[in-house]
Amino acid sequence: MSSALMSLLFWCAALAIVVGQVMILRSTARAWHGASTRPPFVEQIFAWGPALVLIAVLWFSWKAATRPPSMEVEFPPAAQGVPL
Repeated sequence: MSSALMSLLFWCAALAIVVGQVMILRSTARAWHGASTRPPFVEQIFAWGPALVLIAVLWFSWKAATRPPSMEVEFPPAAQGVPL
């Protein structure tokens, strides 16, 4: 896969994921403002925790996707050693 296509697909997917997460946080904030009491701390963690983890997942995914390719070559051992 070409580098430009890979970047385009990654950023389109990342944008879709981030927009979805922002909409979830917006909906949660709207529900919190409508409530008469302050939301519990655990509820705030369950709302913001996945958003923070998502940032880390996207960062590690981008680092893995842009890592230069590596190739391993195995050489069989010499039968009687290497003469010097």
